[in-house]
Amino acid sequence: GGGGPPPTCAATFADDFETDDYTGSTGTAAWAGNWTEINDSGNPGNGDVQVAAVTGNRVLQMGNSARGAQRVADLSGNTSATLELGYWRSGLDGADEYATVEVSTDGSNWTLLDQFVGPGNDPTSAPPTVVSYDISAHLSATTHIRFVTSGSNGKFDRVLFDDIEICADN
Repeated sequence: GGGGPPPTCAATFADDFETDDYTGSTGTAAWAGNWTEINDSGNPGNGDVQVAAVTGNRVLQMGNSARGAQRVADLSGNTSATLELGYWRSGLDGADEYATVEVSTDGSNWTLLDQFVGPGNDPTSAPPTVVSYDISAHLSATTHIRFVTSGSNGKFDRVLFDDIEICADN
């Protein structure tokens, strides 16, 4: 086998949502702010974007059209970073129903990393699909990550996220 030693992280910015709110921080470094909702109530306990209990676990759940959440990490002083997360799709009927994950150095200019596209209905009793992205080109004091649903999603067309972690190295 090969591949060398496992990657190391000088700092991790992480959230597993078990605090049941938008302030969770389960990494070795503190986020630069809390999760903020996009086009929703701002309440983590209800609405189209919320921290929801699913199969004994708490997750960031978003549904409906053009909704989302974003958070900021100070990655200045680092030379590389990787974003890792788990996701489930729920009730997505077609390719026009999805959520995106995006990154930005300033919160204004966004780069698409991926789309979690339907059709799909992943069983939440199973572990999430885990994905990771090299975000080293987006290191700044205000590196933002965000998740946004498509304009075609209905109220019950959802994508759920968990165990979000940025591994930053210097």
